[in-house]
Amino acid sequence: MEQEWTITIPEAAERLGIHRDSAYTAAAKGQIPTIRIGKRLLVPIAAFERMLGIEPGKSVARKSRGKHVNPVT
Repeated sequence: MEQEWTITIPEAAERLGIHRDSAYTAAAKGQIPTIRIGKRLLVPIAAFERMLGIEPGKSVARKSRGKHVNPVT
């Protein structure tokens, strides 16, 4: 399985339990870490986990192609 390094804003919203529009607003304010690649606005997973106080790579569940999977430790 391939390691995912980023998630989309809607995926971040789902993980945070907030509405997608709220996540885009938070990203625009710098409250959710983002990087822009071309027209895509992505959330680096490591920065997202640090923001939440989770040691990167130690989150309970990650999404991979629409499925929840446990992180590799």
